[in-house]
Amino acid sequence: MIGLDKGEIRKKYKEIRKHLKGNICDKFYENEMYLNSEQIFTFVNYGSEIGTKELIKRALKDNKRVAVPYMTGKEHEMIFIEINSLEELKENKIGIPEPDYNESKISKSNCNTLVIVPGLAFDREFYRVGYGGGFYDKYLSENEYGCAVGVCFNEQITDSLPREKTDKCVDAVVTENKIIINGRKKMKSVIEMCESAKSAKRTVANMTTGEKNNVLVKAAEALRNNYSEILKANEVDLENGKNAGLKGSIIDRLALSKERIYDMAEGLEAIAKLPDPIGDYISMKTLPNGLTVGQKRVPMGVIGIIYEARPNVTDFA
Repeated sequence: MIGLDKGEIRKKYKEIRKHLKGNICDKFYENEMYLNSEQIFTFVNYGSEIGTKELIKRALKDNKRVAVPYMTGKEHEMIFIEINSLEELKENKIGIPEPDYNESKISKSNCNTLVIVPGLAFDREFYRVGYGGGFYDKYLSENEYGCAVGVCFNEQITDSLPREKTDKCVDAVVTENKIIINGRKKMKSVIEMCESAKSAKRTVANMTTGEKNNVLVKAAEALRNNYSEILKANEVDLENGKNAGLKGSIIDRLALSKERIYDMAEGLEAIAKLPDPIGDYISMKTLPNGLTVGQKRVPMGVIGIIYEARPNVTDFA
């Protein structure tokens, strides 16, 4: 936001937020970010902040561990205390609902933690302006977590915000009518998956035919057993595609159904029944000088495939 410093931006968006109403956190419940999380670390709303109390109640009902912020009094330091009920909260000296300090209930975030991040304004690069304490930027910089999600109304999103080296961007922003995913963070995830695949290639190359077939059969079972979760995640992809302006033909190719998922499982089982080509000699001959040479099928290593849509062809690839 050209021409305004962070202090002026805070003042502007505090005023804007006062006049906005709506239940944003409802959009989480069918989203993979929420469904795949085991822990929810979230602020507790006060004043005109986005309401999170219903999210806390729902997460506890869904048997997820819930933890809320506790300010330690040290500069920019915030920890999360696990709670089992909103009844455990009481207002601190500035009016923010907060749990009592209890060392035994201090929670550590991990790769299965969804962190709900407050903000007065967010920009298209997924950076935010908060209240200026730097608590969330420091926490996200120093701790492992699965996904950090900002919540705000559409009117709180702007093209660009001033930022500092210590500012951290979030993985997604949820508004009253859409979920916006940080594509740059997704690309990092793809790179990490490729690196993991490369590191595993030697192990896979030395697997027996029986071991490889067992993996294929287990993958088929996992597809059938988890088809409902896969469909829910696919609905998010379809929604993001529509928000991004993808053509109807692309959306159709991106769509999954129970039948398509079961076809994927059958495809994996069919591959498992095929003869294993690895180790076969295609040809063998002896040269005039007595040297025997031949061609043998061996693992190629890791192959990356980029395609337009059709998630149901992934297993065939």
